[in-house]
Amino acid sequence: MAPIAVTPDNSSTASPSGESVSGYLYVTNGGRHTNGHANGHANGHSNGHANGHTNGHPNGYTNGYSNGSSANGFSNGVNGAADGPSAPNTPPMPVAIVGMACRMPGNVATPAEFWELCTRARSGWTEIPKERFDNTRFHHPNPGKGGSLNPVGGNFLNVDLAAFDAPFFGLTEKEAISMDPQQRLLLECTFEALENAGIPKHTIVGKDVGVFVGGSFPEYESHLFRDSDTIPMHQATGK
Repeated sequence: MAPIAVTPDNSSTASPSGESVSGYLYVTNGGRHTNGHANGHANGHSNGHANGHTNGHPNGYTNGYSNGSSANGFSNGVNGAADGPSAPNTPPMPVAIVGMACRMPGNVATPAEFWELCTRARSGWTEIPKERFDNTRFHHPNPGKGGSLNPVGGNFLNVDLAAFDAPFFGLTEKEAISMDPQQRLLLECTFEALENAGIPKHTIVGKDVGVFVGGSFPEYESHLFRDSDTIPMHQATGK
């Protein structure tokens, strides 16, 4: 929405298009060009001319008109135009964060736990979990040695992916097996974020709601393809 810079006066010359200096004025370039030029010229010229002419015609008129219109009025208006930014006329739309949810390393599953992690300056780094793979079978201290791994730890999510409540989201067991774990976590966090914001899930069903997601490597997909005889039924949609 475009802001209105000046409220209309009570005269009959007010113009919503901004063509009259005594009516509506449309803001452009941050509100400086129109306001500076129109207000400076109108106020400087009118006040200077009126006061100068009233106080004394010969000198008053000359000084009043000169100081009001040229020096103080119009010049200030030009300065207003010069100082104005060259940004687009349409201001950015304000955005408010009303709900949050997260899954992060360091046993963080809620925004409160994330806040505690930050305030206590804790790290989410841990050794490679044994349930991921046996790191001792592949680790070698020499990073240049082929066929081995040099890291001994990293930042891992401590989440039981098998605990995903598929029926709650209207999914079958076979559909859930085909879903990448990132998508399962995304569904859980989305519901928790709506709950955290006080927005019931049924109030956004069928509505125009934008979802912007960034994903990582699809390792789970290659895992499902390791045996062509056991590829899940919904593999094509669970990517």
